[in-house]
Order: sequence, then C-alpha cells, then structure tokens
Amino acid sequence: MQFQKTIKNWEGLAQTDMLWSICTNPHKKGGKWQIAEFLAMGETEMEGVFALLKENNVALPDYKKALDFGSGVGRLSAALSKRFEEVVAIDAAPSMLEAGKKLHQNTANIRWVLNQAPNLNVLGEEQFSFIYSSIVLQHIPAPESVSLLQAMLQKLKPQGIMCIQIPVKDVRNLGFFTRLRTRLKLRERLAAVGIGKGFQMNMYCIDDATVKKMIQQNKAILLAEFFTNHTAPDFDGEIKILPPDQIQDFESKLYIIRKEA
Repeated sequence: MQFQKTIKNWEGLAQTDMLWSICTNPHKKGGKWQIAEFLAMGETEMEGVFALLKENNVALPDYKKALDFGSGVGRLSAALSKRFEEVVAIDAAPSMLEAGKKLHQNTANIRWVLNQAPNLNVLGEEQFSFIYSSIVLQHIPAPESVSLLQAMLQKLKPQGIMCIQIPVKDVRNLGFFTRLRTRLKLRERLAAVGIGKGFQMNMYCIDDATVKKMIQQNKAILLAEFFTNHTAPDFDGEIKILPPDQIQDFESKLYIIRKEA
C-alpha cells in the first residue's frame, strides 16, 4: 500500500513539474529547468562517477549493458548511452518514461521499462555490467527500498559494478513540531508549483549496517564508500565528497560495489 502511494506521488509530481520533481533546485521550480541544462547535469554526474572509479582503480568487466534505476526522463540514461552498448532506463512513473522516449527518440540504445513493483522481476534474467542510481531510493520507504536494493545487487553480472547513493542517517535532530513545520513548508513549496493535495515528497534512509549486510549476503564486495552532497536541495550533478563535519541534513553515501565472480 505504501509503495503504491509512493508511485502515485511520483506520477503526480511528474505531471505537474517534471524536471523540477527530479532535481528540486529551489531556483528551478515552476518549469524553469532548460532541457539542455538538465541533461548536461546528467553528463556532469556521470563524469564524476567514472572519475571516482578511476581514482579507486575500479574496472568494469565490459561496457555492454547498464541499468539506470529510477531513470526519470533519462538525465543519466543519456550520459550512460554514450558509454555502453545498451542502457535500460527503468522508472515507476509512466509520464516520466513517455517524456524520456520523446526526449531521446534519436538515441537508439536506450530501452525504457516501466516497473511498479518493489522488485525487478520485469527484467527477467537480464544482468548488467554497471548499475547506477542516485536521488531515487531516498524517496522510497522501507521495506520496498531494501527489497529494490537487493534486486539490484542480484542483477549485477559477475565482476559487475554498482554505484548507488543512499541516505543512511537523518542527522537533523528535529523535534516533533520542527518536523511538522518542515513538512508543512514542503507542502507549501509543492503547492507553489500546482501540486494538489495528497502529493508529497518524503526522504527515507536505509541504515549503513543494513546496506553492508545486504552487500555481503548477495555475494558482493564493498570497494569504496563516500559521504556526498546528493541530498542537498540544489544538487546539480556535481558530486562532492563531504567530510562528516560538513553534513547538515542527511548522511548520504555513495557506495561502489563489485559482484563476486
């Protein structure tokens, strides 16, 4: 029930202010994202990810097939399509996928897949050399987010690499009334772009111990982990590694994982 409500929320957000619902820079709400600028942000993020892989001596088994989990309109899928033979862009919001197909209609190696279940059964027996997901699981409540993380780990081919961003801890130390005010302010912000009653954008965490336990249980190895700026409201695709004393809202980690042979 909770997961279906989450899907309803995202479809409502997509139909109201599509690009801003993906990257909620407060200066871009109300349809102010420009397509070229939005897609350039995806390329910036992928450049940062592959630079991190290189710095940490992480090599992919091949560049045949990549999965963009929570693809939206293909901000990251487009960047991945320049690096892999095939990219599977998967999302729960039909409006996002339809917009992505139109936006990237001349990019033949992106395949768009609708998935509204807390698993990846829709992909059958497919496996991937590379899986990437950022600013996605943070909006999916447990246990569904945990189930989807496990599904992604299972979809990695031997020696495949997954880079995934997950908030692991809320460090805001908010009391009840502060949380209530924060929620009301968020609803006001959403209402400002025409989002009706019933649509909301929530943040969820998967604790670090759970993530690492799942990595181990799925015969994978954690190669590196970093605190990042992904949960910043003005995140623009430029990944910044944060020291712990600079974290103000959520401890958000980028995990680099390899599947064992």
